Amino acid sequence: FLLIKNLFIKIILRKIKKFNFKKLKINYLAFTFSIIFFSYLIYLTLPGILYVETYQNYMTKILKKKYNLNFSLSSDISYSILPSPHFKIKNVVIFTERDNFQKEMAQIKELNMHIKQNNFFKSNNLEIKFTELVNANFYIDNSDFSFLSKFFLDEFPEIPLKIKNGNLFFQDNARSTISLINIKKSEIYY
Repeated sequence: FLLIKNLFIKIILRKIKKFNFKKLKINYLAFTFSIIFFSYLIYLTLPGILYVETYQNYMTKILKKKYNLNFSLSSDISYSILPSPHFKIKNVVIFTERDNFQKEMAQIKELNMHIKQNNFFKSNNLEIKFTELVNANFYIDNSDFSFLSKFFLDEFPEIPLKIKNGNLFFQDNARSTISLINIKKSEIYY
């Protein structure tokens, strides 16, 4: 039995001497890196996995709280992790209160709500990094100046609001356009 044991130890020692430990270290590092990378990707997809139909109401509340604007979101909501985690909402309308009725202030083809990556495990704990309005049309008339001055001077949010390819229509009381301003790229922040 001792002879078989010594022979077995000699064979194992020869194999260990021939074994390439550098290759093992590189494989181990590559495996560890891939586990970390895929775990991070799974973490980033959690808001999309946890997506429920109530997100439309939840996002409306978040946007109202952060920007103090009345958003009407469509149910066409998608989630993407590139270039940064964000929700893409199509066909959004912003309303303002005027004389006890809601006036349509903006029509937005696409709203991208970029979110912070701090805690995706709680679906009701999402924080906005910034909001991007793409292909937006803003309709402003004389009655909106008091709202806009209050918005920009008193209640402007700390979270940036970016506008890409927007149009600002200044209208008279008969809702005919007096002036048109094109906005290619704008960033509004406190």
